[in-house]
Amino acid sequence: ITPYIEAHPETRFYIIVPPYSMLYWEQEVLSGTLEDTIAIYYYALSRLAEYDNVQIYYFQNETDIITNLDNYRDSCHHTPEFNRYMFDCVINNQNLLTTDNCETLLTDMYYFAKEYPYETLWKTE
Repeated sequence: ITPYIEAHPETRFYIIVPPYSMLYWEQEVLSGTLEDTIAIYYYALSRLAEYDNVQIYYFQNETDIITNLDNYRDSCHHTPEFNRYMFDCVINNQNLLTTDNCETLLTDMYYFAKEYPYETLWKTE
């Protein structure tokens, strides 16, 4: 995407990083790829954040959303009401990922995913 961003400095690009559920993050932990996945996110997002015509909205640290599996159809696809929530955040410039906060946001997500008590997701009553 960077060639398009560079070729069109007059265009504002909006990058949305949606809230994947804890099932997604559990898969990353169990497969041993969590650290690599966060590193890839960091590389891509920190590079994109350097462009003046790019705004990145990051929702993966929305712990109230991602820990409630009732919010999802599968590990990545949330229910429609969160589309409206993300839209409102974009309109109000909330949940922005920048060069200043990228490392902190992704480090926080790494530790949250690494240390989460996943067994609580599988308990039935």
